[in-house]
Amino acid sequence: MLFRSPQYRCHALAPNTSGVPGPTRSRASFPHRDFWTASTSVVKLRAMAFRIERLYVSSFEPAESFQAIVGLQIDASGSVTGWAANINRKLGFYWPIGADPYPLVYNGADCEPRGIDGAGRVFLYCQGPTRSVIFTPGAGNPYQALNLTTYQLSDILGAGGDSWCVGFALGHANLYGVRLGTDRVPHTLPPARDDSSSVAVAVNVHGVAAGASSFLSTSGLFGEALIDRLGRAVIWGADGHAKLIPDPDDHHWSPQICRGINSHDVVVGSTSPIPPKRNPCYQPTAARDIGTTRAFVSFKNLIGQRETVALPPVQGDDRLTTIVATSINDGNQIVGCRDGIDCPGVAGLSGVRAILWKQDARGNWQPELLESLCTLANGEILNEANAINNTGQITGSGIDSNGIYAYRLTP
Repeated sequence: MLFRSPQYRCHALAPNTSGVPGPTRSRASFPHRDFWTASTSVVKLRAMAFRIERLYVSSFEPAESFQAIVGLQIDASGSVTGWAANINRKLGFYWPIGADPYPLVYNGADCEPRGIDGAGRVFLYCQGPTRSVIFTPGAGNPYQALNLTTYQLSDILGAGGDSWCVGFALGHANLYGVRLGTDRVPHTLPPARDDSSSVAVAVNVHGVAAGASSFLSTSGLFGEALIDRLGRAVIWGADGHAKLIPDPDDHHWSPQICRGINSHDVVVGSTSPIPPKRNPCYQPTAARDIGTTRAFVSFKNLIGQRETVALPPVQGDDRLTTIVATSINDGNQIVGCRDGIDCPGVAGLSGVRAILWKQDARGNWQPELLESLCTLANGEILNEANAINNTGQITGSGIDSNGIYAYRLTP
């Protein structure tokens, strides 16, 4: 695949022998149960109480012996979609509030969720002859096929608003972004000037899309290559023209790809490599520096000009670390994750960890490890935070002594 699909946002550096991408166990070894237990507990975020629901890997289609499970998207009602996988199979699920999850299968073909719009419709990528399918929970005939060729729509990567979805299509020598609305007609989202490829990853309630533009063709890497400026973050308004997300004032890095956008057109995503600071945990080298991509947020200031700033890492995390911002809600709360090397003496900063950024009184985004804001079991880890809705509900993946789980965190 030429473009890293958004469901592979963070990869743990801890050994993964399962052959399955996505969340992996930490270096701590947990016993794996052959049965599942519904788990609900109360966690605290400053002055707010949260309820966490865990969907264990062994509770979804237990006969499949899935090894990984991830919550990818959460809609306005709190319903979660994601996937579970082993070395032979990757199957999407829909997990409504107050009910058991069920598999997403269209005409016998396994499907993976790519996004949820504002009405709760789930946009799927299926393994059968029909690739792009819309799932409407509760409908008499819940599956609706989008009968489009790969030159019209190769894959859906995001959804939002009322029936908006975005993705990319295959050209003869390039990729190009695509946006569909209620008419289900694909509209091209072209690359920025002097570029040859584009891909759209997220879309908001107004149909404003966000993603990346690149000068590379389909024969090269796209969007998140380790060399600076192979991808350039862009947004597309109603006119369909690509507008580059501006570089920060210090120009030490550039925004490479947008991953999330809210109704105010505030976007978040990943940067080009940023050299880490020297500290006892990490001594930079030319080879290691190229892997330290960070997260950014871009917004319009009071005079209407767009600004771009790096989202800060958690305290003590300025070393060989990849930080990704995956989603932003209308309250400007941002979720994502970090992945980095072990650091002796700095607790909770090895492997993949979920992060929440919130604005302080001055409007600056401050990061917290999600697990530090929760009362969790000893050794329990929240690895990923992949989506946040406007009520502050979050979904992602974690691990405890019962195994790997997808979670729904509710204020």
